[in-house]
Amino acid sequence: MFSRSPRALVCFLVALNFSQAAEFDWANRGRFDLEMPQNWNLRGAANEDGGYFFVATPRSEANALLQVSVMNIPPELVLADADLRLRLHDSLRTYVEQSVEKEFRVKELSCRQGRGWYAELTDGALVGQPPKKEEYKVMRSALLLLEPRTMVVATMLFDDASGPEVAEMLTIVSSIRFATHPQALPAAARR
Repeated sequence: MFSRSPRALVCFLVALNFSQAAEFDWANRGRFDLEMPQNWNLRGAANEDGGYFFVATPRSEANALLQVSVMNIPPELVLADADLRLRLHDSLRTYVEQSVEKEFRVKELSCRQGRGWYAELTDGALVGQPPKKEEYKVMRSALLLLEPRTMVVATMLFDDASGPEVAEMLTIVSSIRFATHPQALPAAARR
């Protein structure tokens, strides 16, 4: 059912002006794309482990940074939803005690493809301090499984939770989509 509310129309029109598509070719593996706000810079490259890494920064003076790694999952490893949430928890375990939150709270991430979760922690030592370049008060980490063989690890760092960059980073991460190159599929899947 289509919404006829003026709010939905305004959100749609804002979304049209909000972003542009960014595409990356992951050699011999596939192609992934994401929606990139026009007021952000993006750079990416393949890494030594056979995955892909990119960094996005706002063009504004906001102290915010998005780091994303896209990696191949070995065929013998099958990840269930609980496995992803546990991996997310394990990746943040060392930060929980120093955080304002003092506990791990996972939230489901609405993804364009696959499924994902994220959690946010605030550094208790930096609360109330003036912003310092490359020191971030809040860390939001996300894990997404785009398809059974492709996982995304995203780290969103920022100071001002009320700034537009926070929502923009989450939108970038949730927009990631992956398509496998036909030659990267097993022979049985290509028929």
